[in-house]
Amino acid sequence: MAAVLRLPEATLRASVTSLAEHVSQVPDLARITQILGSSIGAILGAEAWPDAPTTAELAAAARLLAEEAGRDAFVFGAAVPRTAPRG
Repeated sequence: MAAVLRLPEATLRASVTSLAEHVSQVPDLARITQILGSSIGAILGAEAWPDAPTTAELAAAARLLAEEAGRDAFVFGAAVPRTAPRG
């Protein structure tokens, strides 16, 4: 990953952590998905469940990747993400 981001590995390691470094037993992916879904659902006041993305969601993700998250400025922290979604 460091090579893809064009960062020295030590710099990346200083900024990134893993769940395994912080818990004695890492839950399986199904449990992590359940925990995240219920937590996000509670914050949003709605039920959340895993599902395939819609065509509109895929298009929005592709647009955000092209406009923001896929750019070096975003990856290297120079860009500040928007706080309000665009319609």
